Amino acid sequence: MARVEVSLDAGKTWQEAKLGPDQARYAWRGFRFGLTQVPESPLPVAVRATDSAGRTQPAGQQWNPSGYLYNVPDRVTVGQAESMPPPFQLPPGEGLKIFKARCLACHDEAVTVSQRLDPGRWTREVEKMMRWGAQLSDAEKETLVRYLSERLR
Repeated sequence: MARVEVSLDAGKTWQEAKLGPDQARYAWRGFRFGLTQVPESPLPVAVRATDSAGRTQPAGQQWNPSGYLYNVPDRVTVGQAESMPPPFQLPPGEGLKIFKARCLACHDEAVTVSQRLDPGRWTREVEKMMRWGAQLSDAEKETLVRYLSERLR
């Protein structure tokens, strides 16, 4: 990735942010963007990336059934703590540490927890991620599948 930009006005204008280090191939990459003042009310923020070949994420995306290759600017909301909804909390459980260490490097937690899959489908998803490079022992895989299917219903 060559550049990350942030928009505070629904994509009308963009300002460059500072990229953090690469974590892993295909993984999320952190960045820093400084606001001069924390907004009093929630402020929608859009973030887009441009790769080393100069290709910038498109404003819109054609959906596909599995949701793969999602490639549009991400959107978050920032603001003062009292004006913001409480953050989502992952449920406690034996697989939480594995989920954070192995899944969140590449996947957004909100997308993951919205899946609501049964144990068989979670097993297939986790095994697919392992084929794509996720490093999990057999014991970690079983713990993770149990956590995802029991805690994220």
